[in-house]
Amino acid sequence: MFNRAKIYSFIATITFMAVVAVCCARKSTASTDNDGLNATVQINAIFNVSISPGSVSFGSADPGESTDIKDVAIEAVSNNNQRWSIQMNYESPLTAGTHTIPDDSFKWWADTDGSGQISSGTGYLSTVPFNFYTAGLSEYITTKPVRINLHFRVDVPPFQARGSYSTILIFTMYEG
Repeated sequence: MFNRAKIYSFIATITFMAVVAVCCARKSTASTDNDGLNATVQINAIFNVSISPGSVSFGSADPGESTDIKDVAIEAVSNNNQRWSIQMNYESPLTAGTHTIPDDSFKWWADTDGSGQISSGTGYLSTVPFNFYTAGLSEYITTKPVRINLHFRVDVPPFQARGSYSTILIFTMYEG
């Protein structure tokens, strides 16, 4: 006769195979669909130069003497991936009424932690703008501001008229 254990084993095997076949058939015939999501972000331009301190006083000096050296920090930052430079000039020579101190008496020099190039030019200020710093390639996109340390001194001419002399220095950062 029939062995019940073999019959139950046969039925269990057939049932298992049917379940596997149904599951596999469902997976192989399942539909899929997809769609895309457009993700954007606008990064704002950063292009800035700042000066600290905002004013400098050389104090007082006698004719024929030099003033104390005054230090000014320039910080520049850009993420435009372009070559940039900074120009320096002043509106007019140091002036008190009708008296002026000659351009070549207002001395400057600089140093930097940046990779760019400092151009000392004549070493004195002028009303004509001139490039005193040009960014290095690694500074076209800066992760931190580039610092340029400017140092100024006025050599007062021996026969300079007394007075309170002043001017405005202009720093212009530009691309190109």
